[in-house]
Amino acid sequence: MNKSFVSIVTLAPWQTKNASVYAAPTYDDSNWFSSSDPQQMGADNNLTADAWYRASLDIPTSGKYTMQVDGGDRATAFIDGKKATQWKVKDGEVTFDIEKGKHTMAVFTAHDGRDKLAAYIGSITDVDKKGLSGQVRIKQGGPFISTTTNWYFIKAEKAADVKNNIPAFDTIRWKKYKIGDDVFNKQEGFGWFQTIIPVQEGNPSKLMINFRSVDEDATVFINGKQVAQHKGWNSPFTVEVNDAVTLQKPIVLTLFIENYSNEGGIDQPVKINSIGDGLILNNWKMFGGPGNPDAVDGWNKLAFKIPFEGPQFFRSQFTVPQSPGKHLIWRVHTDGLSYGSVWVNGHNLGRYPEKVGNIGMYIPECWLKAGINQVVIYDENGNRPDKVSIRSEKEAGRVTYTLQGKL
Repeated sequence: MNKSFVSIVTLAPWQTKNASVYAAPTYDDSNWFSSSDPQQMGADNNLTADAWYRASLDIPTSGKYTMQVDGGDRATAFIDGKKATQWKVKDGEVTFDIEKGKHTMAVFTAHDGRDKLAAYIGSITDVDKKGLSGQVRIKQGGPFISTTTNWYFIKAEKAADVKNNIPAFDTIRWKKYKIGDDVFNKQEGFGWFQTIIPVQEGNPSKLMINFRSVDEDATVFINGKQVAQHKGWNSPFTVEVNDAVTLQKPIVLTLFIENYSNEGGIDQPVKINSIGDGLILNNWKMFGGPGNPDAVDGWNKLAFKIPFEGPQFFRSQFTVPQSPGKHLIWRVHTDGLSYGSVWVNGHNLGRYPEKVGNIGMYIPECWLKAGINQVVIYDENGNRPDKVSIRSEKEAGRVTYTLQGKL
């Protein structure tokens, strides 16, 4: 490679624009998408990978509270404009401190794309939820969700065995089972799966048993009594236990699984939710998207080492060298950032971090201009862009020569 290649360009001093204004308690959300319970990302016809949600809550007593909501991917909660916590929405709940009184809650959510869902037939919103979805419940104390452990398995001969008595448990015939293992060796097969759910603290009035995915058909038994049937893999379902006498003792949870092709078993964790009653948060507002990266107003000089607690926009300017015969390929390297998007001259380069490692985000040559170019970054956590660079990719660049003389 010719040593005359320029490896890096100089970035002008960074500017910043607050992308977390939607968390402010005084923000006017009257024109946002409204619903009783929060709806999945895209319900407002915005198909970007980011969305904000807002609701009001009235807390009777200061202390630790647990909020439960379904959905997917990442979320950050703000109380009265201040960051309270971050969590993975698919975990089902998050616990944080709240003071007594009326508050505005804002939740920022983001995702990295959709599951391929090979061989799945059905609505993608049932199995690959994004953002917040469904009823939101908040209750003092917690956390209230736990994952079942100590599963055992014993084979059955045929599908009709589900009508027979559950085999008596012992540690000789019943074998230890790990969630996610294929016990059928990718063949048609049938079997019993069993664990014990301990008595839950706090004497809850009901217990929710949440199945993310069972492969592929399942019949559910509580203390030997059939209570539910479910068809199909990779499809969540829930079984409720609300009998007071049953809840006062350990519960024997048994599944009979029918597998008709490929892997089979319990392929996702089975979780127990003991929250019972709690305050339901209604009247939600939703706004999809990060905001306008092309906004002219609202930019300020990036102050030295000031940390941010939520999404921020950053922008800078740069000039790429223009030399006849030299064709340089430029990439934006997002070192030091969290998650987000990059624009160059108004064109979206995509989202970071990249799955293949930090190879840099390719800037198509046709999007670059002679003279001043602009780069805008949206970072979900507000990580500063001090380590961001725009560098040439030597392996892709080239130099052309004009040959002169007679043949």
